[in-house]
Amino acid sequence: KDFLDVKIKIIPTKNWAESLENAKNRKCDILSLLMKTPARSKYLNFTDPYLKIPIVMATRTDAPFTTDFSSLENKKIGIPKGYAFIEILKVNYPNLEIVEVKNIEDGLDRVREGKLYGYIGTLATIGYAFEKKYTGELKIAGKFDGTWDLGVGVRDDDPMLLNIFQKAVHSLDEQTKEKIFKKWISITYERGTDYSLVWQIAGMFLLVLLIVLFFYMKLAKLNKKIEKQKKELEYAASVDPLTGLYNRRYFSNMSEKILSLAQRDKTAVSIIMLDIDDFKNINDTFGHKVGDEVIVALSKALQGISRKSDIICRFGGEEFIILLPNTNKEGAYFIAQKIRKSIEKLRVSQDVNFTVSIGVSQVDLEHDKSIEDAIKRADDALYEAKRSGKNRVVKEA
Repeated sequence: KDFLDVKIKIIPTKNWAESLENAKNRKCDILSLLMKTPARSKYLNFTDPYLKIPIVMATRTDAPFTTDFSSLENKKIGIPKGYAFIEILKVNYPNLEIVEVKNIEDGLDRVREGKLYGYIGTLATIGYAFEKKYTGELKIAGKFDGTWDLGVGVRDDDPMLLNIFQKAVHSLDEQTKEKIFKKWISITYERGTDYSLVWQIAGMFLLVLLIVLFFYMKLAKLNKKIEKQKKELEYAASVDPLTGLYNRRYFSNMSEKILSLAQRDKTAVSIIMLDIDDFKNINDTFGHKVGDEVIVALSKALQGISRKSDIICRFGGEEFIILLPNTNKEGAYFIAQKIRKSIEKLRVSQDVNFTVSIGVSQVDLEHDKSIEDAIKRADDALYEAKRSGKNRVVKEA
């Protein structure tokens, strides 16, 4: 819509299978988030992917960790009906027993009840479901190298339309793709909540016709439930599911607010940016399970060392960032050294130890246009710490 000077009409559907059927029957021309498969290629053309979403498997808590679909031979694995990944799994792993489920909740319920061994989906949607309903009952027991590669699907009899969207996809920078991904997650969650509210509100209108007093009692109860759901959604949208730390979206919102207060009160604000040294080697040598344990151990250490006023965020992969209000870069440097020394002593399973490199900067309240300027300087200092030997702290000049 931002690239074309034309009106795009949205066609509501009840589920993903209906959306695909509409595309097949030419009732819709475009599907904006779609994975390419041989079956779909019979009636759609595809742009290059612009979202690559990690694939994970949810199981009961007593299941072992796995990184290979072939190890799941003859086990029942759930995946929503109509998902493209079904075709890929059936071709690559014919001995895998695929069970098509209605949606993520149906799949996870069956896993919890022991009717399925596991459920395959994206890290974002499964992580959110765990926070909302399945805390302590299920776990992520599989993290696979493959990704859900999503592009734009257009009807195959309109090559000009394909060319337009291909150019649009190629024009997207990484920051824009990240915004699209966050918006996609938000829409996914909100649609699920709105669907349940439709039935609740419809029930309220029926009760209004019978007993006015009962209507008001139910309405009050509904309002409390909506407020609770809103808080749960806000929390899920701001927290990284693996570590429990704030995510990049929350950091971006809070950092600008803290910067505004600092500019008003003339108080110092500093940035600590850190990255796990040789993290790829850890994954390659010990496996992704140990890699995840390293990330979790580092997160807990940061929470133990930092102050309550600090904003700690998993910035992406093995990279973390801390916003320190009322702290100049000398104070931040002292805290960063404390973090580095503490991490150096950590051990995870198989007696694996690791180190971090850290960059420190201070926000220039007079000249920085946004917090991103200070983050860039901290990132440059981090790069210098990596370049000059790793396991060290470097602050901006």
